[in-house]
Amino acid sequence: MSTYIKLSRTLRSREASVVMAMGFMAASASLFAVLTSRWLGPADRGVVVVTATTGSLLMLLGSLGVSTGGRVLLARTPALPLSRYLSVVGRLASVHIATASVVGLGVLWVTNSLNDPVIGLLFVPYAVLMLLTYLLRECLHGLGRHTTAVRGDIATTSVQTILVLCSAPFGLVSLRFVLGAMLAGQAVQVLLLLRSVGRERRAQLALNQRGFKDVPTTAVIRFSLSAVPVLFGQAFVIRGDRLLLGAMSSPAAVGIYGAAATFTELLWLISSGVSQIAFKRSTQTGSSLTSARHRRYALALTAGGCVTLAVVAPFLIPLLLGESFNDSVPLVWVLSVAALPMASYQIDVAVLNGLGHMRRAAVITAAGSGTLGGLCLLLIPRVGASGAAYASLAAYSVLALLARAEVRRRNADLSGS
Repeated sequence: MSTYIKLSRTLRSREASVVMAMGFMAASASLFAVLTSRWLGPADRGVVVVTATTGSLLMLLGSLGVSTGGRVLLARTPALPLSRYLSVVGRLASVHIATASVVGLGVLWVTNSLNDPVIGLLFVPYAVLMLLTYLLRECLHGLGRHTTAVRGDIATTSVQTILVLCSAPFGLVSLRFVLGAMLAGQAVQVLLLLRSVGRERRAQLALNQRGFKDVPTTAVIRFSLSAVPVLFGQAFVIRGDRLLLGAMSSPAAVGIYGAAATFTELLWLISSGVSQIAFKRSTQTGSSLTSARHRRYALALTAGGCVTLAVVAPFLIPLLLGESFNDSVPLVWVLSVAALPMASYQIDVAVLNGLGHMRRAAVITAAGSGTLGGLCLLLIPRVGASGAAYASLAAYSVLALLARAEVRRRNADLSGS
């Protein structure tokens, strides 16, 4: 009976609500990936993957860590006023136009993904909107509006998928159209998030800013900068394999690899949802112990998902994507194994960031990034996309071991105090 009560409470918890919302978002994103893979083929799908990956990495650099640092300040008591946070967001977005135009287009060129000028014209506004959605979404997470924040991502993936589905009967699905649909999805999310954040700001103003502590824009950025290595390192470990593969191979190879990653990254869904709550709990309580039970549940469910995906992959991929993506199956097997250490790392590093130990989290993430980069450079020229998959497995394992050791050390300190 006690087990039933515990399970019932877990299903009604905020973690479950966030995970379910993220599940819907992941399903929509996966449908978009499956449809575009099937209709574009490996080469053009590879360009889509590189474009999204480049935008994501630049988004994290362009945020200057404010996504994490600002989130901590918004969750603290006294909290940072929303008006100050939004002022910082506006300035960062303005600078990001230049970053996307120079650095972003340069990365697309190096990875053989800029053979059409229209791709560049679509990429720059897409990258800027990605930064805005990221900062606004993390703002809502900092305010405890986790489900509302995830709904923004749901809006993006839904718009993209609907546009592609509606255009398919007319033969309009092309690389340009898909990139345009991605741009439209980001624009819709910005509008929805601005409306939600606007409501929160008006509620703060109604309180006449009592209970809030304003700080200069420069102070917010200085506090947040230490999170940049963590954020970028995490993204590089997760997405950098695509860029390195693109630079040393071809867009078609990236398309094959991206198809495998589309399925295996669904396995991170539960840990991603739990990490959002773990971050806020550790910030509010100053303890790394509050999410231990949910962490165990998340890892157990992830392990079950890994086994299931590995078994069905040989049948699922040809059915959904077509025979041209059959080379994705061995990659799914490797990346399925890698999903479990990644899930562990996601939760543990969220706790460390929430406790304000962003520098320690940065060191851990740098170790994982170095492992991925070094092994990709060593293995991709020899075994191609499989090298990127094995490099990811090694990097995720390093991240998991180091993050777990650090959290255990924090737990021991709390027990001894």
